[in-house]
Amino acid sequence: MGQSNQSEIDKKIKSIRPEVIRESDTSVRPDGNNVDIDREMSLLAENALEYNLYISLLSKKVEGLLSVINEGRR
Repeated sequence: MGQSNQSEIDKKIKSIRPEVIRESDTSVRPDGNNVDIDREMSLLAENALEYNLYISLLSKKVEGLLSVINEGRR
């Protein structure tokens, strides 16, 4: 990777800023916590499914590229 490419990547990484999102549409318990564990688990499952899908697609893409590189031989 060239120096200019690495410099651009470094700039993009440094520009990323975390963001805290406070949801006000959920009920707050007496302890001040408004986390809905069922919703969080649902979002976690959705994220895991998307991750597995993207990893599978990426794996197939790399497999295809390796097949081309090896001219169909293993």
